[in-house]
Amino acid sequence: MTTRVLLCIPNLGSGGAERQVRLLAPLLIDRGIRLSLFSRLAGADVAALTAAGIACFPIRSRGNHNPLLAVELARAAKAAEAQIIHTWLTQMDIIGGAIALATRRRWILSERSSAGAYGGRAKDRLRAWLGQFADVVVANSISGLDVWPRHPGRIVIQNGVDHEAIRTASLAPWDAGTVSSGRTIIVSVARLAGQKRIDRMLHALARIRVDIADVLLVLVGEGPEERALKALADELGVADHVRFAGYQPDAWSWIKSGSVFLSTSRFEGQPNAVLEAAAAGTPQVLSDIGMHRHAVGDGGAIFVDPDDQDALASAVVSLVRNAKLARAVASAAREAVLGLSVEQAADNYARVYRLAVSAGPLPSLR
Repeated sequence: MTTRVLLCIPNLGSGGAERQVRLLAPLLIDRGIRLSLFSRLAGADVAALTAAGIACFPIRSRGNHNPLLAVELARAAKAAEAQIIHTWLTQMDIIGGAIALATRRRWILSERSSAGAYGGRAKDRLRAWLGQFADVVVANSISGLDVWPRHPGRIVIQNGVDHEAIRTASLAPWDAGTVSSGRTIIVSVARLAGQKRIDRMLHALARIRVDIADVLLVLVGEGPEERALKALADELGVADHVRFAGYQPDAWSWIKSGSVFLSTSRFEGQPNAVLEAAAAGTPQVLSDIGMHRHAVGDGGAIFVDPDDQDALASAVVSLVRNAKLARAVASAAREAVLGLSVEQAADNYARVYRLAVSAGPLPSLR
């Protein structure tokens, strides 16, 4: 019996959840899952996904709070003959979850973060209330399970890492007019949003360039704080030492091109970019939070409090100047992620889908 799944995600942009969907979708097709995708999709995405056997339902309505989103999603679920609606990220957890419950389809909710991501916002409360009726909550980390302590169907499927693709990825094609040869490159791959604390990187950069005059911080990603961060770089006098690279589909190439990978997040679920930097062999300086340590092990990075600008700067400088330390940190991190594969993640998701379809009647929403 074919298992029919509709994946719902707001877009396929630069975030970790989006990258996981891109990696997993073709492998799920290979495992006999009839997969459809509801998302904001560019024409090139539709062509590539369709060629891989994935039915695409591009979002047409504008705005994140447009009630027509629910209508479009309900139509997509019907056209796809979906048995399961699998939602990714808050917007789709709310809309897709409501449609799944209303149409009595199985609902799988992806928990991509940890408790620190959610506050008192109305949409967080609505998601928490609706989520209790999901058939399965799939967290990508143990900290994600803590968001749903009483849910009876919570499990962990760790993020997949495509080791072979990372190994064979070429180095980023630096623009000679922007990045001169021989510069010391610090790379960060992150959404330019408050939780990532990119401002701490810029403050530390002002200290780093005192010791490493040729340093360049490359920020791969986009987000709502980009304008404010550019203004802060100007204010700190480091604008010539920062490159806002925007979204890059070949983020692995950029990670591999760095002397140091940097993440100053306030909280994470299972951080994709950190796992990928570990697989790439790029030594890392990470904010000292539980999920960073869980991702690469205690010896897989230099862990610092990003509010301590001197400590953050010192950690980066030490990895640039101490090749033995950099090799040891990178080796420990790579060892920590060797067991994570996209294939294993796809196997686990396919198993969950089939179990969800074979389960008994859905409970009534009370």
